[in-house]
Amino acid sequence: MPGTVKSAQGEDRSSYQVISPWTANEFGFAKATEGLAWTDPTFGANWEALHQAQKFRGAYHFFHPQLNAEEQAEFFFSFVQKHGLAPGDMLVVDSEVIADPGGALLPGDSNNGMATPHVPLSGTLAAAGLVGDGTLAFLTKLGVLLGKDRDRCPRLVYTSLSVASVLGACTEFELWIAHPALDAPPSVAPWKNWRFWQWGFGGGPGGGDRDAYNGTLAELTEWINSFKNRRA
Repeated sequence: MPGTVKSAQGEDRSSYQVISPWTANEFGFAKATEGLAWTDPTFGANWEALHQAQKFRGAYHFFHPQLNAEEQAEFFFSFVQKHGLAPGDMLVVDSEVIADPGGALLPGDSNNGMATPHVPLSGTLAAAGLVGDGTLAFLTKLGVLLGKDRDRCPRLVYTSLSVASVLGACTEFELWIAHPALDAPPSVAPWKNWRFWQWGFGGGPGGGDRDAYNGTLAELTEWINSFKNRRA
């Protein structure tokens, strides 16, 4: 646990981990979907276990920028909704695929705690900047799909410091930064600050990556309640 940060602690898991209780965590993120067809076989059990343990929870989608962003948002939202979506639940786009100047897709940096995609990367982009455009389109579509609950479920971006540089259009949404270290990154530009920080690559109570909230459990509770208590 980062020694210089007094913060709520959580974990993120996917099918790379076995299903286990979340009781040692104060919040959790579970992978739900990837691309346009892949669903995480552990999501349903993780999502329900977080609910039963009364932990704050978030679902995330591994974004493929060469695929239609709005269709990916629809796929993700529909899958999560089938498993129960409540005010205060967090919805996250995992944007860690970038393109080089020639348009070739590059995976996230595994040395910085970024995941290996389940769906092989294929295709190209006309420009590297389209990663940011697609990520924004995904988040915007989620807002449309949420409808009257648009402001009752936090929408976040998960990314690394290197990929964040092309996501300047997305800074209106909260940041979950991947930066495995004992000290928080001094800068998360173009964001002003981070909401969650993935500080440990592995080592969580359930085998997942370790995360911190930028504040105490009481402050996390207050932040989530600020969404839950908004009028629909």
